[in-house]
Amino acid sequence: MLNGSIPFSKTDFVVAWMLRECCALILFIRALWEPDIKWRTGTFKLMWGGVAQEVKTKL
Repeated sequence: MLNGSIPFSKTDFVVAWMLRECCALILFIRALWEPDIKWRTGTFKLMWGGVAQEVKTKL
């Protein structure tokens, strides 16, 4: 490191990395299960490839 050693142990790093990886997997599965995104005043559906399309609501 440029300014000395890192302020956490290797064990802390591995635990934080594993937590991040588990959370990413949960978010990915949830995005597949519930592809609807509510943002501002609209609702969008997440399609394959990361493209979002607006969902037209019935009034």
